[in-house]
Order: sequence, then C-alpha cells, then structure tokens
Amino acid sequence: MSLLNQMLRDLEHNKATIHLSFVQEKAIHVSSSARAKNLKKTILIAALISSPALFFVSLAIKPEQATVNKPLAIPALKTAPRQRISQPKPITAINSAPIAVKSKPPKATAFPVKPKTILVAKPLKNKPKTPIIIKAQQAENSIKSAPLSADQQAKNLYQKALKTNRTEHAFSLLKQSLDLAPKKINPRLLLTRLLINAGEKQAAIDLLDESLGIFPQETAFLMARAQLYLQEQKSESALQLLTQIVTSPQNEAYLALLAAAYQQRKSYAQASEHYQTLVQLNANKAEYWLGLALAQDALNKKEQAYNAYQQALNLHSLNPAISDYIQQRLKHRP
Repeated sequence: MSLLNQMLRDLEHNKATIHLSFVQEKAIHVSSSARAKNLKKTILIAALISSPALFFVSLAIKPEQATVNKPLAIPALKTAPRQRISQPKPITAINSAPIAVKSKPPKATAFPVKPKTILVAKPLKNKPKTPIIIKAQQAENSIKSAPLSADQQAKNLYQKALKTNRTEHAFSLLKQSLDLAPKKINPRLLLTRLLINAGEKQAAIDLLDESLGIFPQETAFLMARAQLYLQEQKSESALQLLTQIVTSPQNEAYLALLAAAYQQRKSYAQASEHYQTLVQLNANKAEYWLGLALAQDALNKKEQAYNAYQQALNLHSLNPAISDYIQQRLKHRP
C-alpha cells in the first residue's frame, strides 16, 4: 500500500467527523479543537507523497630460338688443265690419281642458351583453417558436459522472473535464484517489490532487513526500508536511514522520501525546503506542490500555501478526496 492510498483511507474515515472552520481576515484561524483535528489530517496528508519506485558492443623468360646457320658452302673442285704431250699417254693416271677433296666441315648447330634459373623465395602462404562445424547433437552433448555455474543459473532464473506474468511463479523463481546466489542485489529488490505489491509487508520487511545486513550501504535497500518505516509512521527510523545515504542533490526519489519524513516528524521548515527543490526539479508532480502547501500552511505562510495548493489542483492528478480538501482551503483565501 503506497503512502497515498494510506492517506486516502484516513481521509475517507475521518471525512464524516472532521469539519474545518475558517475566518477570513487575511489569515486563517481555526478553533483549538478543530485545529487539532485539522493538524492531524494535515500530517496524514503529508504522508501521501508519491513513493519512488523500488528500483529497483574483418618475367617468365622465354628462351629465344637461336638461328641455325646453314651448312657451309663447299667450293666446286677445279681440275688442272690438260697439257699437250707430244707422245700422248693413255689417260689412266688421272683415273688412278686420287682427287684431293676437301672434307666438308661439320655442320655447326647453334643451340639456344638456357637462361640461368633464378630462385626467388616466395612468401609462405598460410592455408586458411577450415572451420570446424559442430553438429547440433555434438553441441548439445558439449553443453551437457559443461553445466552452468551457480551464478549463471541464478541469473537465468532472475531473467525468467522478469518476464513472467504470474506472481507466484515469479516468487518461486526469485527464491531459487537467491538460494543459488544470495548476494545478488537485483533479485532481492524485485522480490521486495513483489512482496509489497502482494500485501506481504512483513515478509518484505524481513527481506529488506536481511539485505541491509549483507549490503548495509546499498542506497536502494535503505530507501525501500525507509519508505516502509514512513508507512508505519516511524519518521525517526526513516530519517536515520535516509541521512546515511550519499547521493546526488537532484535525486528526486530520495528527496521525496526525505521531505515526507520531515513533514511527518513536523519539521516543517526542512520539509518546505526539500519540497521547494522538488517542484523546481519536477513542476508537473502534484504531490510535490501539495507537500509544499502543507508545509507552508503549517509555518503560517498562508499566501505561499494558497499558491502551492492552487498549483497542485491545476494539475488535475490528485485523488478526488484530496482535491476536495484543497478546494475547501482555497474557498477561505483572504
């Protein structure tokens, strides 16, 4: 149950018995008994400030054909001229005399000159590795042989819990996840939120107290526990946790809880200061304007209070019962 719902129930419960009386003389005066009741209502309304969410890579040389020389020409043989002899002799000497013949020189054949082979070192080429294709059955067997770690199983269970629409199933998955990995923050936050939404407030408190024992400085756990303290009207306990947090001065969720805690403790000056910061950060949040109006009203800063009331009403996002209360306040504006 959010702080807003709690306030609305209180308003509806007291609606028939509480009557506000106002006097118009540039200030608002309420009788002592009525003022006590009105103050109680104001304090309760202060608790309605919307609660922040619980959080929660890719020359080949061709040898020339040398010309082959033709065979050398052999000159024709010349015979010596015949001489006239007074006494002719039979021509036998000629036939018997050997004829000197020049031998034919051997044919000269030109062979092509083979070029010297030049060895060039070529870079070694790495053969691309052939990809290994793993068949589906092999992959399945491989997965089976390498089971998931406890952290991996816990993470898978948490992811399933995020996706399911069944609350009971989500509870079961998250509890299993925390059994495997107790020091995981996200499953703890999600389980806390589900427990609060399901109305299991004490179970959520127990889980948060356990979480703070493991993570004493974790902002998300501190804020969630402080919110539950505020729902129980334990503003001092809430402030003890909230003042431990070191965060950005523009952390809207943190400032909303801090302002509501100061308002509930009746530290209106500090509540007003934080609500003024909040309306600067987010002027479209009617709850912030209402918180500022209540704080200013309690400080007797009537004009500033009326302006803040009007701003809250103009946003048309408040519960009808709260809108009725604001309109009653505005009717008696001097």
